[in-house]
Amino acid sequence: MSVSMYYTVAKKSPLTLKEREKIKAIIDKFNNEFTYKEEVEDLSLYNESSSDYALEGATKLPIHDEDMLIETVEYWLLALTEARLALPEATWSVSIDADEAKWINNCWEM
Repeated sequence: MSVSMYYTVAKKSPLTLKEREKIKAIIDKFNNEFTYKEEVEDLSLYNESSSDYALEGATKLPIHDEDMLIETVEYWLLALTEARLALPEATWSVSIDADEAKWINNCWEM
Protein backbone atom coordinates (compact mmCIF):
# COMPACT_ATOMS: atom_id res chain seq x y z
CA MET A 1 0.00 0.00 0.00
CA SER A 2 1.20 3.52 -0.73
CA VAL A 3 0.09 6.99 0.25
CA SER A 4 0.69 9.98 -2.00
CA MET A 5 0.45 13.73 -1.92
CA TYR A 6 -1.34 15.18 -4.96
CA TYR A 7 -1.28 18.79 -6.13
CA THR A 8 -3.04 20.58 -8.96
CA VAL A 9 -3.02 24.11 -10.31
CA ALA A 10 -5.88 25.51 -12.37
CA LYS A 11 -5.57 28.83 -14.14
CA LYS A 12 -7.74 30.68 -16.66
CA SER A 13 -4.81 31.00 -19.04
CA PRO A 14 -1.84 28.69 -19.62
CA LEU A 15 1.22 29.27 -17.48
CA THR A 16 3.79 31.55 -19.02
CA LEU A 17 7.36 30.38 -19.48
CA LYS A 18 8.38 32.69 -16.62
CA GLU A 19 5.73 31.16 -14.32
CA ARG A 20 6.83 27.62 -15.22
CA GLU A 21 10.47 28.50 -14.57
CA LYS A 22 9.56 30.07 -11.22
CA ILE A 23 7.69 26.95 -10.07
CA LYS A 24 10.46 24.66 -11.34
CA ALA A 25 13.06 26.69 -9.42
CA ILE A 26 11.03 26.39 -6.20
CA ILE A 27 10.56 22.64 -6.62
CA ASP A 28 14.23 22.11 -7.52
CA LYS A 29 15.36 24.11 -4.48
CA PHE A 30 13.22 22.09 -2.09
CA ASN A 31 14.16 18.77 -3.69
CA ASN A 32 17.87 19.58 -3.49
CA GLU A 33 17.73 20.76 0.13
CA PHE A 34 15.55 17.94 1.47
CA THR A 35 17.10 15.99 4.34
CA TYR A 36 15.72 12.67 3.09
CA LYS A 37 16.36 13.21 -0.63
CA GLU A 38 18.12 9.84 -0.90
CA GLU A 39 15.25 7.93 0.78
CA VAL A 40 12.09 9.74 -0.33
CA GLU A 41 10.51 10.45 -3.71
CA ASP A 42 10.97 14.01 -4.99
CA LEU A 43 8.25 16.56 -5.30
CA SER A 44 7.55 16.43 -9.03
CA LEU A 45 5.17 17.58 -11.71
CA TYR A 46 3.68 15.42 -14.43
CA ASN A 47 5.25 15.99 -17.85
CA GLU A 48 1.79 16.61 -19.27
CA SER A 49 -1.16 17.94 -17.30
CA SER A 50 -4.75 17.03 -18.06
CA SER A 51 -6.83 19.59 -19.92
CA ASP A 52 -8.33 20.77 -16.60
CA TYR A 53 -5.06 21.89 -15.02
CA ALA A 54 -2.06 24.08 -15.79
CA LEU A 55 0.11 21.87 -13.55
CA GLU A 56 -0.35 18.54 -11.78
CA GLY A 57 1.88 16.30 -9.74
CA ALA A 58 2.09 13.57 -7.14
CA THR A 59 4.67 12.31 -4.68
CA LYS A 60 4.68 9.00 -2.78
CA LEU A 61 5.11 9.46 0.95
CA PRO A 62 7.31 7.32 3.22
CA ILE A 63 4.75 5.45 5.30
CA HIS A 64 7.32 2.99 6.72
CA ASP A 65 8.71 5.58 9.18
CA GLU A 66 6.29 7.82 11.09
CA ASP A 67 8.83 10.54 11.94
CA MET A 68 10.06 10.68 8.35
CA LEU A 69 6.45 10.79 7.12
CA ILE A 70 5.58 13.76 9.32
CA GLU A 71 8.74 15.65 8.37
CA THR A 72 8.18 14.91 4.70
CA VAL A 73 4.56 16.08 4.71
CA GLU A 74 5.51 19.30 6.54
CA TYR A 75 8.40 19.93 4.16
CA TRP A 76 6.41 19.35 0.97
CA LEU A 77 3.56 21.51 2.30
CA LEU A 78 6.11 24.29 2.84
CA ALA A 79 7.38 23.84 -0.74
CA LEU A 80 3.83 23.94 -2.12
CA THR A 81 3.10 27.02 0.01
CA GLU A 82 6.01 28.83 -1.62
CA ALA A 83 4.82 27.68 -5.05
CA ARG A 84 1.27 28.87 -4.41
CA LEU A 85 2.51 32.25 -3.23
CA ALA A 86 4.45 32.51 -6.51
CA LEU A 87 1.21 31.96 -8.50
CA PRO A 88 -1.45 33.65 -6.34
CA GLU A 89 -4.00 34.06 -9.16
CA ALA A 90 -4.17 30.31 -9.78
CA THR A 91 -6.51 27.88 -8.02
CA TRP A 92 -4.53 25.29 -6.09
CA SER A 93 -5.50 21.97 -4.56
CA VAL A 94 -3.29 19.82 -2.34
CA SER A 95 -4.28 16.50 -0.78
CA ILE A 96 -2.92 13.35 0.73
CA ASP A 97 -4.97 10.70 -1.01
CA ALA A 98 -8.58 11.84 -0.34
CA ASP A 99 -7.74 14.22 2.54
CA GLU A 100 -7.59 17.83 1.36
CA ALA A 101 -5.05 20.26 2.79
CA LYS A 102 -6.42 23.61 3.95
CA TRP A 103 -5.03 27.01 2.96
CA ILE A 104 -4.86 28.86 6.28
CA ASN A 105 -2.98 32.10 6.97
CA ASN A 106 -1.09 31.86 3.67
CA CYS A 107 0.18 28.31 4.12
CA TRP A 108 -0.96 24.74 3.49
CA GLU A 109 -1.97 22.73 6.56
CA MET A 110 -3.12 19.14 6.98
